[in-house]
Amino acid sequence: MFFLTKMNKRTVLTVIAMVLVVVALIMIDRFTETPTDSSLDCRAETQAQRVDFLKNFGWETDSKGETSDIIVIPEVFDEVYTKYNDIQTAQGFDLSAYRGKTVTRYTLPILNYPDCDDEVFADILVLDGAVIGGDVCTYSSDGFMHGFALDETTGLMIGKEALSD
Repeated sequence: MFFLTKMNKRTVLTVIAMVLVVVALIMIDRFTETPTDSSLDCRAETQAQRVDFLKNFGWETDSKGETSDIIVIPEVFDEVYTKYNDIQTAQGFDLSAYRGKTVTRYTLPILNYPDCDDEVFADILVLDGAVIGGDVCTYSSDGFMHGFALDETTGLMIGKEALSD
């Protein structure tokens, strides 16, 4: 207490204000995290961050082949978008929180997808520099779509034998 008695009221108030600002910044950061596994870096502002994001799942990509387009998450989900959101929720995302929002979809070719003769792509949905969802898919008529991970326990699959039941 000797230390505090030597400080004037203005200094004590300044220290308290600084502590409150730090606590507030920590709380704001905690409540704005992307709703996924906390060990996964979901930043996607740059092409390098998007490539690194896909590397977390074991995917090798050709960053020179990256394309992007602007899409709007529908206000009301039809059957197709409901199934797509099932894939998202299975991997820790939920697009229903972004209904009506305009987002960027980045598409990158996957170079190391096993046992597939078709071209395979990763679609990453990004809002405000953070991944909010996405998939790995082929565009062929008998193709497939699933979450970022190849492990079937982490997500659902649409297409090929997944819909045969």
